[in-house]
Amino acid sequence: MKTQTVEDRFWSKVDIGGSEDCWNWTGAIDTAGYGAFAIRHGKKINSHRMAYIIVVGDIPNEMYVCHMCDNRSCCNPNHLFLGTARDNNLDMRSKGRWVNGLKRNPSLAARGSKNGGHKLTERDVIDIRRRLSNGDKQKEIASEYGVCRDTIYHISIGKYWSWLK
Repeated sequence: MKTQTVEDRFWSKVDIGGSEDCWNWTGAIDTAGYGAFAIRHGKKINSHRMAYIIVVGDIPNEMYVCHMCDNRSCCNPNHLFLGTARDNNLDMRSKGRWVNGLKRNPSLAARGSKNGGHKLTERDVIDIRRRLSNGDKQKEIASEYGVCRDTIYHISIGKYWSWLK
């Protein structure tokens, strides 16, 4: 049995679309909403950084791999660029993603499917709510959508996706 290369294993966890589309990471997501790829023996790297390394090459010290698309799970090399911490902060502010800016204008927050860490879409949540109101079991719904039962529970009580009417 042939062992998969690191690159093959990596790309098998990416939903590759057209050259201009976001290529979403389908593997594990870290607490900040970025894809988490295990290189070896517990060493992990953000998926967008790994995509950059595979396609472009090494990332110089002190440099960030930034997203033009603002989708944290995107691994499309066409959407990635190198920048300093300052570049990343300026990009974030110019797009209205700065935390203090969000306090003044919460409508700019990346919510729902615009959030890089999302697993559900707005349409999914509307369907989940409909199914819950029809008496479908939370465990069955969770299994079908690939999320844990707690996620469905929190949708049902309005803790998650409360802004979606």
